[in-house]
Amino acid sequence: MQKKWLIVGGLAALGAAAAYTTAPVVAQARGLINGGQRIAHLRAMVADLNLTDTQKQQIKEIVGNAGPQIQPIVKEIERNHLALRAATENHYDAARVRVIADRQGKLVSDLTVDGARVKAQIFGVLTPEQRAKAEAEETQVEEFIAGVHYGDIVNAVLQ
Repeated sequence: MQKKWLIVGGLAALGAAAAYTTAPVVAQARGLINGGQRIAHLRAMVADLNLTDTQKQQIKEIVGNAGPQIQPIVKEIERNHLALRAATENHYDAARVRVIADRQGKLVSDLTVDGARVKAQIFGVLTPEQRAKAEAEETQVEEFIAGVHYGDIVNAVLQ
């Protein structure tokens, strides 16, 4: 079971360079997908790539090696999110929010760089045909994200 999660987690990097994008939030807000559907989508993508056992092993190693670098960043992003919530709970303090936002921007930047590195390593394992399939999937995700607007999230949540 852990092997499947490593593969799914690693190949998630094929869909986006960073762990945090607005697509899952918007899709959930719109009621389009839930966590189970995202996993099913990733599994379908993995199956569509027809990875060899060797490729699966290489990807597991890439993801396993990236985990110790990425996990602390993700945890800090989560902590920062909670700090922002606490900072705006009773009143709005622009200076305090700015400090948190600046830190969050740096963390997301670091995560994006690490995600791009992992993606490049995973793409290096794929055949040209597999890369083309993965890139097509990535294009679909990017087109979805490009079509998302903040107002859509608000409207979907308030409906």
